[in-house]
Amino acid sequence: MTMTNGVKVMSKKEVKRFYRSIDDQVLFGVCAGVAEYFEIDPTIVRLGFSLLCCFCPPLIIVYFVAGIVMPVKPIYKEAKIVDEKEKK
Repeated sequence: MTMTNGVKVMSKKEVKRFYRSIDDQVLFGVCAGVAEYFEIDPTIVRLGFSLLCCFCPPLIIVYFVAGIVMPVKPIYKEAKIVDEKEKK
């Protein structure tokens, strides 16, 4: 976090948000996104969610709503700066 004119500015790495995963998705990528947020294995989240759905079936509706509402994880591409010397 940096200070600019007395205002705290957070970099993109410091902001932690829920995103749907596009790399490790089974249906919508909601469970994989939750697993990425908490930095745990997606299989554990999927098994836990499946177990919870056995006892509370309306959670399936919550999953589909989350799949529609949660944004897809953006892809950040690092810009590679090449010196003129390296080009030659």
